Amino acid sequence: MVSASEDMAVYFFDVERAEKPCVNKLLGHSAPVLDVCWNYDESLLASCDTEVGVVMRALAGFDLPAVTNKGKATTVEPPLRQTPSGQGEVPP
Repeated sequence: MVSASEDMAVYFFDVERAEKPCVNKLLGHSAPVLDVCWNYDESLLASCDTEVGVVMRALAGFDLPAVTNKGKATTVEPPLRQTPSGQGEVPP
């Protein structure tokens, strides 16, 4: 499961495990994150924040198309990588 957060991060939880641990934390927003959304084949993850910031990330092995944010060039994040048992973060 993927969740937006008021602490300017996007969290991934393993809901298959009983304790439902956080397995990844993505940074890159400068305001609270309002929503996250996968594309149809789950190769891209988009997130938006309260300052109208949009961040798109590509899963490893997929190319990220050109992305714009209200007419401005948007920084493309590095591919998502799984981190073991919630240890570590994918840098912004």
